[in-house]
Amino acid sequence: MHNTKLQLKKLEKLEKSRKSLVLTFDAILAALAMILLVAVVVFNISPEREHKFGNFDIAEIGKDSLAVLEKDSTLKDSVKSASSTEISEYLESFPARICANITIYTPNSNTVISAQKSSCTVSATEIISAKRAFLDGDISYYADMKLWYK
Repeated sequence: MHNTKLQLKKLEKLEKSRKSLVLTFDAILAALAMILLVAVVVFNISPEREHKFGNFDIAEIGKDSLAVLEKDSTLKDSVKSASSTEISEYLESFPARICANITIYTPNSNTVISAQKSSCTVSATEIISAKRAFLDGDISYYADMKLWYK
């Protein structure tokens, strides 16, 4: 009988230790899930990083910008007035992280007008270029836009 009571006590202790082991394992899983969740949230709200497509995005911005400036006659008007004010204002509207310069050339490659975003200096190792030709009467010009990240 004493032996049975001893075995019963051992079984009860074993049962309690199993429960505590299961509870400990559950706590570890919950802690790991919480750490994973926090890591995902922190990664997604971290400061801006390089775009996953590299410089593809600013190349597209350059092409689109020159198309817009041509379609709304800003390029043509700037050549006629010999002023880069409108182009400069357009470049200043770019996001802080993107720098740009637009230069308009004659067919002989002479510079007519050049404008650059004021808060930028050309110090980047990778500069993307976009070009667009446009007409002012019978004279053709081309705009060369250079873009880079700060």
